[in-house]
Amino acid sequence: MSTKKYLEELLEGSGHLNPFPMKTTDKSPDYGGYIKIDDKIYRLSAWVKTKGGKKSLSLKAIEADCEGSINKIKT
Repeated sequence: MSTKKYLEELLEGSGHLNPFPMKTTDKSPDYGGYIKIDDKIYRLSAWVKTKGGKKSLSLKAIEADCEGSINKIKT
């Protein structure tokens, strides 16, 4: 299934995270995916953090278009 088709069928409040295949540096996300909130698609990035022996995820969401591309913010 194409990314566009998947995003069209994504249910409100649902999404996914998969291992990020293009991790080239420590700053690159460990996981990536999409989520749909208020009928908008957001591209998710997630980093695994370890502090005091406990693991957690740090997240970032950027609005994307219907094909999953990040929208350019006009200033």
